[in-house]
Amino acid sequence: MMKKRPFFQRLINNYRRWSIRNSDNAMDWIRLGYDYKKDYNYYEAIDAFAHAIRIDPGNVEAWENIGKINYEDLTDFEFGSRILRCAEVIEAYVQIVRLDPKNFNAWYGLQVAYRHLKRYNEAIEACQQVLSIKPETVNVWIDLGGIYFKLNRYQEAIETYLQATRINPANSTLWCDLGDAYGQLNRYEEAIESYYQAIRLYPDNLSAWAALWLIFMLSKRYDKAIECSRQILHIDPKFELAYRYLIEAYIKSGNQVAAKETIQELRCQDSVMADELLEIYQNRIGGIDD
Repeated sequence: MMKKRPFFQRLINNYRRWSIRNSDNAMDWIRLGYDYKKDYNYYEAIDAFAHAIRIDPGNVEAWENIGKINYEDLTDFEFGSRILRCAEVIEAYVQIVRLDPKNFNAWYGLQVAYRHLKRYNEAIEACQQVLSIKPETVNVWIDLGGIYFKLNRYQEAIETYLQATRINPANSTLWCDLGDAYGQLNRYEEAIESYYQAIRLYPDNLSAWAALWLIFMLSKRYDKAIECSRQILHIDPKFELAYRYLIEAYIKSGNQVAAKETIQELRCQDSVMADELLEIYQNRIGGIDD
């Protein structure tokens, strides 16, 4: 819910608006916009800043405030408003970068809005502009890598993620992203090393262990896939998918007996899950004696 300041403060703001209604001074309207922002009256604030722009179309401060309100403040209380108000964010920030091509906040807001709208080519350009201004902005390197990944431009994703790891080598999720990109190019050894680096940073990283399982299965290293499945179950014993990983690895390795034993072990903990898995795999491993 939108916050409200005391009644008398709102009354003062309304009086200020009335008192400057004929003002042709952009700063009068900007000051009023700030007053409305303090009062959490964001739409009135936007109107005030917009009035300042009508007086002075090149006023960067007014454009910045309109962009910031749409990007940050309205998102706080309107469900989905960041997506719904991307057009307003883009309009404001495009004006800012025309007036101030090195405005970091405007380019940053643009890359976020373009990504939400899946306008990826424009998002790439905005990310590159952000990084030309502040090359150490690691989360934008990660965002840019994610765009390249979505566009199946995996080599560019790898190069981008590698740059991010040079800035912040302690980000476990980032190493997983890098591993995913390597995996898409069948560069399995580099993918494996990336996932292990993610695990060294955060041993309970289930995503990294699951990705390792997949790489080991694809490269027919079933003993390693079994180890990954066991590790996932050590972290989360109720993770049903990990039992399927384990059974699949046993079956692929030709060890149907171990696959059956896995289901039998599970029966002691969760008989319903065990019966579901038996129904899925019965044709591949046979029945289980009670």
